[in-house]
Amino acid sequence: GHMVHFLEEAFPEGLEISHDRDDDEYVYLKEKMITHSGRALHKKKNHLNHFLKNYQDGYKTITKDMVPEIKDFVAQLKKNRNYEKDEIESLELEETAIEEVLEFISHPGVFSGAILIEGKIEAFAIGELLSKDTAVTHFEKANDSFRGLYQAINMEFCKHLPDEVVYVNREEDMGLENLRKAKESYKPHH
Repeated sequence: GHMVHFLEEAFPEGLEISHDRDDDEYVYLKEKMITHSGRALHKKKNHLNHFLKNYQDGYKTITKDMVPEIKDFVAQLKKNRNYEKDEIESLELEETAIEEVLEFISHPGVFSGAILIEGKIEAFAIGELLSKDTAVTHFEKANDSFRGLYQAINMEFCKHLPDEVVYVNREEDMGLENLRKAKESYKPHH
């Protein structure tokens, strides 16, 4: 990265700098995440359209009064699946991180939204501004028994970002195979 020369100057006695693929961050064009245009995203668009046809209940910005329901939803998602021991640990860390970020949900630099189905939160996303043209999605959770809900929360979150945001950083895959597949399937810009 662009910081390497600063590190080399700061440690003239030598540093070993190596690239770790598991820490690469996936950056997408916001516009593509909204339109799902092009053949590569055709399958995602089908899932999205299925969702929009069958469950249009509305997207809303997360407010302080929704926080308890978001916490319950996260706990519920964890219960609904059989996770490996190491996955449970990382989920618990994530749960703590979500709770911490929920403390700042009304901060102007925090972007958030939830999709409600029959009045109940079934998906949410939380992120923030990273630079003047890039937002980052820190958390995105959805009840995957609704086909297309993941595509819908991603699309709505991106649609509600400020106009000047061009890129959406969806963070790294941590070397987890299914996460890598999911992030690559959205065809990152870089």
